[in-house]
Parts: sequence; structure tokens; C-alpha cells
Amino acid sequence: MRRAASSRVAEASKQRPERLVRTQERRLRPRCEVRRPTARNSPFFYCFFPGTQEGIPEATQDAAAAKQTKLSVIPYFLYVLSDPNKFQTGRLEPGFRLSSLNSSSVDLLNENWAYGRNQQSRRYLAKMIQHFPSSGILNQEGHLISWMLMDLFGTQAHGYTLPSFCGKGYLAITAKALCMQAYNAGYSVYGFVALKNNHMQRLLEKGGYQKVSELSYLCFHDTT
Repeated sequence: MRRAASSRVAEASKQRPERLVRTQERRLRPRCEVRRPTARNSPFFYCFFPGTQEGIPEATQDAAAAKQTKLSVIPYFLYVLSDPNKFQTGRLEPGFRLSSLNSSSVDLLNENWAYGRNQQSRRYLAKMIQHFPSSGILNQEGHLISWMLMDLFGTQAHGYTLPSFCGKGYLAITAKALCMQAYNAGYSVYGFVALKNNHMQRLLEKGGYQKVSELSYLCFHDTT
């Protein structure tokens, strides 16, 4: 059985995440609570339930009512890839190359993230780049044009390609490179996709991912 990355940020870059046993059929417990931003001056608090338990939204609503906090529950599809070697992608153009991300990439990611453009999101992304696997594509000038990270839940996240480079299959190449890092290290390969993100759903299904029938939920508790 393969391993999935833990939900806790490692304290040092060489420290491995805790092991978390996972199979496609198993239903996981809710993971830890993490602070993330909704807007530049509006921090909020969320719980991510990367499992498929029934009744999660209702239980979270009860918790929010007890805390007297506002709640938003967003359903996601869970996609699992058993063997990323079968993930078919195109080839990079001459002069383009794959690379992992570093601290110099943080501002670009923060600017292009829907929940970014503030100091809290910047610190969050910096931690992800520092402690977890990442993959990106550099163009002929050495500029980052496409990227994907593994987040603290062990999922593929923050996949993005700059608009001027879209439509060339770069995100699929980036995704496979990240998949291979996780797979070769002995971890499961999986990710969450918004219900309306049809483009990403088609990309993953074309790459051999299987969609788990039950939904997973991202639950936001607004503390403002």
C-alpha cells in the first residue's frame, strides 16, 4: 500500500511528513485546521475534509453554529492516479525545462492565486515551496510559466499556467513531473478539483486519473 503525505507542515525542509495510510475506498477523518486568507485584509479559518464521509457538511454546520461563526462549504471531486507512468503528456519546446520551485517564485504564485495577494497567503505559499515537492516549467529566458505544488494535505494543488502560455499542454507536463516525485517517494497520487473546473477534470481523466464517487469538502469558518 502506498503512503500519502501528512497534514502537518514539516519543521525543517529535510523532515519527511508523517505517514498517513490511505486507499481510494477508505474514508478519512477530517484533517487539521489551518489559517488562510479570503481577501487582502480578511483572514479566515478553515477545515479541509479530504475524505468521503457522509454527513460532513451537516456536522460542520453544527460546529459553526456552536462557535457562532459564518460557514461556507465547497464540495470537490477527489481524483486518484494509480500509476503516473501512464500519464501521457506532450514534450517541452527547445529551451524550456522542468524545475522545482524556490523562494524566488513565491511572489508570482501569490499574485496569481485566487486567495492570494496578501502577506498571509504569501507565508503559506512560501512554506509549501520550502517543505513540500513542487514542479514548474521555465521558458527560454528562465522565467517560470507553469507550476504545481504538493500542499500540506499531500494533494496536488495550485496548478497554474500563465495566460500567455495556455493551451500548449504545459500544466499536464508540470502535473506529471510532480506526480512522479510523489510516486517515486512512495506516496499516493491524488488531488481535488472544483465541481465547475471542467478543464482540469478533463485533463486528469485524460491522464488516467479515476474520480472517486463521493465528494470531499472544503469548509471555511469566517472568524472576522
